[in-house]
Amino acid sequence: MSDYERITRAYFKGINLFGKFENSPRDFGVGELLYPSEIHTVVLIVRKPNLNLTELSCELGVSKSAVSKFVNKLMDKGLIIKKRARDNNKEVFFVPTEKGEKAARRHDEFEKDLFSDIENLINGLSEEKRLFLEDFLLNLNTKISKALEKSME
Repeated sequence: MSDYERITRAYFKGINLFGKFENSPRDFGVGELLYPSEIHTVVLIVRKPNLNLTELSCELGVSKSAVSKFVNKLMDKGLIIKKRARDNNKEVFFVPTEKGEKAARRHDEFEKDLFSDIENLINGLSEEKRLFLEDFLLNLNTKISKALEKSME
């Protein structure tokens, strides 16, 4: 097997594993299975309470219809609530419940544990290897982006 094959297989295996990891729902200590999109929405609402649907859409980088689905599920699970502005009854914003705040804290702990191993792996590399790795990945992503654009023409 060539260097190219070994390296690209290792890279894409990592991408696929991360994709599987990111698509798996988890319970963050509140008795509810939450998909990444759901827990990231809760975390955002905890960090920035009183966001409306449009603001959530912008912050998450997804459509308002997608956010609407997330928030409805999160309200059904008791993680957030909808409130109306006192001065404008049409204005609706979202705030976390105690359950939502707990899920966000547990998510932060989960990510800290998970990513500390990766951070330690990277920090264990020499500066030269870290710079090479960063440069290689940036260049690889540029090449993949260009290939994707080309395939969409």
